[in-house]
Amino acid sequence: MGTKLYTTLLVIGLSQLVVSEKVVVCNYEAKAHLRDGLAKFEISDIEPALQYCTHLIYGYAAINDDTLKVMPLNEQFDVIKDNYRKVTDLKKKYPKLKVLLSVGGNEDVSGDGEERNKKYREVVSNFLITLKGNANAANKVVP
Repeated sequence: MGTKLYTTLLVIGLSQLVVSEKVVVCNYEAKAHLRDGLAKFEISDIEPALQYCTHLIYGYAAINDDTLKVMPLNEQFDVIKDNYRKVTDLKKKYPKLKVLLSVGGNEDVSGDGEERNKKYREVVSNFLITLKGNANAANKVVP
């Protein structure tokens, strides 16, 4: 379910791009700073590649089970140590870079059976209802 949802949302997001533009999507797994040795990645390690990236996906955030709002998976690193800001500040050096936040991943799994990741289905369902409502409102003719 998670992979299908992620792929679907990625396709929805990327479908908004102009087809004639070259798109190079790069991924930054924020937990990579916890790895040891050559597998450890800091923001400075990805910077040389950013000249080629049109989009940078920051992984990952979560969805709060109660409010269904996006929240950091690692508040200490993402917010308190200001990693979100450091990543978005890359736009100053690479102004055409689009920074996206990936929501989900293996760290934000909840529930069992039919309840597994129900919150993601709810968020997508609410989004589609809102989208449909906005489309219907845009198509109404006001006399």
